[in-house]
Amino acid sequence: MLTEDGQELILNVDIKWNVDWDKLDAQVKEAARLSMRDIVVEVTEGAVMDSPMRTGNNMRSLAGEVSGMGQVASGGNATLERVVDDSKIEGAVYSTSGYGGYLETGTGPHVIEVKNAKVLTDGKTFFGKKVQHPGTAPHPYIKPNVDRCFTEENFAENARRYL
Repeated sequence: MLTEDGQELILNVDIKWNVDWDKLDAQVKEAARLSMRDIVVEVTEGAVMDSPMRTGNNMRSLAGEVSGMGQVASGGNATLERVVDDSKIEGAVYSTSGYGGYLETGTGPHVIEVKNAKVLTDGKTFFGKKVQHPGTAPHPYIKPNVDRCFTEENFAENARRYL
């Protein structure tokens, strides 16, 4: 910056911050964790609504978990898997049904073989000792909710609300 007569003006400024950086860091991390919780709850609720339903077992087995908080959402009777790292800020939405991933992504053709019976049957029809299954189409119910809910804008807005 120059003065009116062309001389260079030099300013020396000392800034002193009176900030407790550890406290500020803890507040920002807690706001981020709470934001993650809100999003995981929203994703879990959406996944419960969108879960393919024949018996409702998969829907009831859905759970949402956040590091440092444990299970924050459930479709009804999901067990806690503990899949997040408590030293980080992480969230997870998962199915404990044992077949939730197959519903989400589908399956390719595969052989089904008898394990603990003499023949495969659905109670009405007997299929034999093994059958070629044609596979199943995917029915995404978790990822579309992650894509819809877990956006940078949504995360930042939630975090701002808690700061």
